[in-house]
Amino acid sequence: MGPGVESARPSADEALGRLIEGYERFVRGAGLREPFRTKTLAALRSARRPYATALRCGDSRVPPGRVFDAGVGELCDSLTRCPDAAEEDGASCR
Repeated sequence: MGPGVESARPSADEALGRLIEGYERFVRGAGLREPFRTKTLAALRSARRPYATALRCGDSRVPPGRVFDAGVGELCDSLTRCPDAAEEDGASCR
């Protein structure tokens, strides 16, 4: 299957490590991800298994998937109210 569709989910520490590594690639301009492809979207029809949830402000300029160099379906991207995420906003991500 394509990026983001894996059989086993990483541990919390592994997920954090992946986010940090992806962010470091983003800062260097060395992302690994390919643009959307029909093959990738077809693979996502059968399963989506995000390894992390990213809470972001409604006026974010860059999507979390881009910042963490994550593939399609690898992050659960949750839009929150501005200027900060209230406790209720994160409740559905638990």
